[in-house]
Amino acid sequence: MSIVDEADAFPKEPTPPESLLRAQALLAEAIRRPLPLALDADTAAVSALARGSRTLSPIEQVDVYREQFWLRHIASLKEDFPTLVQLLGGRLPRARERYLERFPPSHHDLRFLSEDMERFVASELPYSNDPLLAECARIEWAFIDAYHAADPTPFDATPLATAAPDAVLLARFELQAPLRLVVTRFATHDFREAVRAEGRAPEVPRPAEREVHLAIFRVGDALRSYELEPASHAVLAALKEGLPLGQACERALAMGLTEEDVSQKLAAWFAWWTQWGLLAKVVLPGAPPS
Repeated sequence: MSIVDEADAFPKEPTPPESLLRAQALLAEAIRRPLPLALDADTAAVSALARGSRTLSPIEQVDVYREQFWLRHIASLKEDFPTLVQLLGGRLPRARERYLERFPPSHHDLRFLSEDMERFVASELPYSNDPLLAECARIEWAFIDAYHAADPTPFDATPLATAAPDAVLLARFELQAPLRLVVTRFATHDFREAVRAEGRAPEVPRPAEREVHLAIFRVGDALRSYELEPASHAVLAALKEGLPLGQACERALAMGLTEEDVSQKLAAWFAWWTQWGLLAKVVLPGAPPS
């Protein structure tokens, strides 16, 4: 049977009627409205989507779905961004509404609901006036993303023990799936830890404005963050991009370190990366594919 014959053997899914597509679009738009539908909708068009019951009118039936949409998604955003809850205070409800209006959910998994929060607070007034909001959104998303990544795997360092120095410089390192490398303008990791420990307590101060280079990682269900030297962070980021070790170390040289500095620091960096479990695999030049 040819490819064409095989394609013909499986009938195409019929195109939904135009009336159904219009009804689906109207319902999706209606449930994303922040206000009760009786106050904020074309009630005649929305009422046609439901039959009503002895206790609820058609518009009230649709409004049940609207309320559930907002309760579910607002609760998820509040759980994902405790630092924004702390910083926004009374402005939070309107911020969440505007976020969902601008970035309505497009995935059945709620973990993806938060992925555009940094973009939102960085570009939407008045939130963009406070750069700390975007920095907090970035680090919160990094923790969320790390939590849902694949589990880390054991790292076997034995190939390095017998490798020639030139081969080590040409080696490529695969990093663990839950590892996220983040650079922030504020000590947002300390702020996040304090907020999560204290809840929305007024005594949690805003974090200091200083550049921080972080490795965010998950071990089991525990999320951790490690503050790295800028050069260590740069080399690790280069390894994550797939560069061999020698080229990755050039990132540290570009930051002002000498070759002697890098040689001395590299052993300590590797000791920390290994102890923290950040490395997944080493591939030496000429090694057969696994």
